Amino acid sequence: MTLPVPAAEAAYVRQGRALFKTIFPNAVFPFEAPCWDIRHLRTSQHKKTNSWIYFTLHGSIVDPLPTRFSNVVKAYILLNKGASATMILRVDIARLLWEAIRPRFGDADAFDWRQLTEDDLLGTEQVMLIHWSQSTCYKRCTQLQYMMRALAAVRGGGIVRPMEVAFTTPRTDDSERYTLDGQLERMKRMPSDEAICAVADIYARHAKEPPDRLIACILAVMMATGLRIGETLTLPLDCICSEGAGVKKRWGIRYHKEKSRDGQKQLAVRWMTPKQAELATGAIKEARAITGSARAQARVLETTPDRVRLPGRHRNDMLRCEEVASLLGMTIESVNQISPSKLPRKVVRHGASKHHEYRASDVAAHLFSLRVTELWIVDRRDGTKQKLSESLFVVFRNFKHKQRQMSRFLVEPLTEQTVNDFLGGRTERGKTIVTSAFERFGLVDNGGSFFKMHTHQFRHWVTTKAAIAGVPDEVIARWQGREHIGDLEAYKHLTPAERVATLRAALESGRTKGRVAEMYFNLHDDIRDVFLEGQLQAVHVTPLGLCVHDFKVSPCPKMLNCVKDCDDYLFDTTNHVHRQNLVQLRTRTQQILQHAEAQKPRGGVDLSESWIADARATLAGVDRILAADSGGGSTIVRPHAGKASRFEAPVKD
Repeated sequence: MTLPVPAAEAAYVRQGRALFKTIFPNAVFPFEAPCWDIRHLRTSQHKKTNSWIYFTLHGSIVDPLPTRFSNVVKAYILLNKGASATMILRVDIARLLWEAIRPRFGDADAFDWRQLTEDDLLGTEQVMLIHWSQSTCYKRCTQLQYMMRALAAVRGGGIVRPMEVAFTTPRTDDSERYTLDGQLERMKRMPSDEAICAVADIYARHAKEPPDRLIACILAVMMATGLRIGETLTLPLDCICSEGAGVKKRWGIRYHKEKSRDGQKQLAVRWMTPKQAELATGAIKEARAITGSARAQARVLETTPDRVRLPGRHRNDMLRCEEVASLLGMTIESVNQISPSKLPRKVVRHGASKHHEYRASDVAAHLFSLRVTELWIVDRRDGTKQKLSESLFVVFRNFKHKQRQMSRFLVEPLTEQTVNDFLGGRTERGKTIVTSAFERFGLVDNGGSFFKMHTHQFRHWVTTKAAIAGVPDEVIARWQGREHIGDLEAYKHLTPAERVATLRAALESGRTKGRVAEMYFNLHDDIRDVFLEGQLQAVHVTPLGLCVHDFKVSPCPKMLNCVKDCDDYLFDTTNHVHRQNLVQLRTRTQQILQHAEAQKPRGGVDLSESWIADARATLAGVDRILAADSGGGSTIVRPHAGKASRFEAPVKD
């Protein structure tokens, strides 16, 4: 028996249907279809992603989800639209949700969104853990919670009842950043200096063929600028800019910022030092020369977007198989294997022998079917697009392929997969499909193993080296176009020696005093570093100052709240960024306190007292830090020295 659909749910689906017509104006499939073609929603063409969303049972692309279930999911991803890739992820979460609740509802007609419970969501989490890693499951559970909140907030009473579920899957990197072992594990994300030198050798000496030279140029640009691979591959042709003159002239590179508000591909400028500019501008100049002929053909394709022209040939000309193979960038054997329904042919006999001939118009039609769907590389989401002919890294079809001929009639963007294959190779089912450049050129590490990298490691390397050189976090964040300074923490991979270097310098210069300084100077010279490396296992910089707590011995007694009388908290009175963060924290806490006091009930059990007490304690700690005196020749102070911790063991009589 089919249950009636509530008015709120029906109205929500109607909204989704209406928006579907706007987002998919030329679709040949209806809203009810079990799969949608989302290629036109991509904002860039440098990355090969799934072209279809499947509203089907998990593990199948033909068995549709129940209509009532899938209609709401479709409306949700349309009304809460993000990037095309996230739409696929959210549908995959919904598919696992149905897999979890399917045994309970049995018949699809018995399904009702209003009957979803917290146990259903927790069951979905367990199903996720079967199919996904723990870190992925944690992120998907968060997205599932967002979906439930959105559906509960639908006008007319909501589609599901409000649910807040405490998922049990932990965030895998919650503690790794605070321990020495965790930091060493995170350092694996950064390539070794030897690997970087090997990349430099590829650029300087080994890469000679145009395909290798072009990818080497991409790596050089990433090394010089710290750009993401997507930002590099979508560079406009006129990406180099400058300002000033003479000794004050500086160079920058214009790029499409990959992570931006509202999904718009906004142009930004990454300014460079003279050495960075020398490397980047040289690589870009060489890349322009290598890709020039492909850009010229792209302009031809853009003038006739509805077909591919074969210059010098009339549509009724008959072509031999070897000519067709050259045009398509295939071997003669591969051409013969193309289905006649896709590429018609005529059998021509000469005595006992025979061969195939192809009409030029049929070959042109087949070329058009092989052409990239869109002749642009970036959709800026402001009504304009960066065409292939306006882009730096565009190539002919099969430009990098070793076994196939290059087709000079088809142009496409260079993909992220191609660059990653160059750095790390590729294997499928234990068989090597692509050999890495390190292996081809015989570049090995000290252990005799071939280097292996991926593109995002350059960003980690650039950020870490800048941090080691002493560049302030706020300068690195601003240079890299980051909106949050905290985002740098995942990219800074300092060795234990580098992590204690800041504190050691402060101790030896007399800028830091107190218990740690006394112990340090009471030790013999040859074991002072041993003390620092053993005692200060987790020296780390927080947005509010420096922490010297040993997380290897015990967890943080203040639950990572440094301002609440933490004896291990150090404050540099000359650090204006940390001081400003403290001022902002005080402002926010004052607002919270005022709100809590305004909501304080009269009589009965007052649940706001805990919030009021917490806010007052935080304000007292911030005020104590900001009022700390940096006298005695030290700029780094311990504002909460001598404050007992409520987590300490009681003193026995």
